[in-house]
Amino acid sequence: MGRTKILLALDGPPATADAVKWVAGMTEKGEVDRVVLGCVLPPIPPRLLEHGGGDTPEEERDKQGDLDDERAEWIHREQQSARALIRPVRDALCRAGLPDQAISVEFITVVHDSDVAQSLIEMARDRGCELIAVSREAFAWYRERHASSVAELLQRDVPEDMAVVVRSKDDEGNAALGTGT
Repeated sequence: MGRTKILLALDGPPATADAVKWVAGMTEKGEVDRVVLGCVLPPIPPRLLEHGGGDTPEEERDKQGDLDDERAEWIHREQQSARALIRPVRDALCRAGLPDQAISVEFITVVHDSDVAQSLIEMARDRGCELIAVSREAFAWYRERHASSVAELLQRDVPEDMAVVVRSKDDEGNAALGTGT
């Protein structure tokens, strides 16, 4: 693999530790040019998506404005919580030799949990990433609700010009690699 740009999908410690270690190892080998930390926030609660409506256009606008404000506050709180994860990941990548300016942070906010994998793929495409790195254990909340994992969906849905590396605490130097079909 040449020097590459990686989207590192972050969910929370310790679930993402395996993917972080893999990306840091690739960085130490000089194979990583840039890393986008893709922090996936939990799905927006349904109560913050729609309101009950208003009797007049003015009441409708007021309720929508209040709902928009509440949703923005929720997203801000979730982003602040995610920042606790970002610093140690950034530090690990810098210790591995990646300059701080080669690391960017993006937040992914989804309405439906089923949007997570596709949102990660779109972010990788939009940021010019050739590879998505994810821990098999990441996004446990998704696996609890569905028969598959986000890692499995990424491997299934990744386009041909991109690859997915899935890391697990059981891996010993090997990674499950998914590429577009």
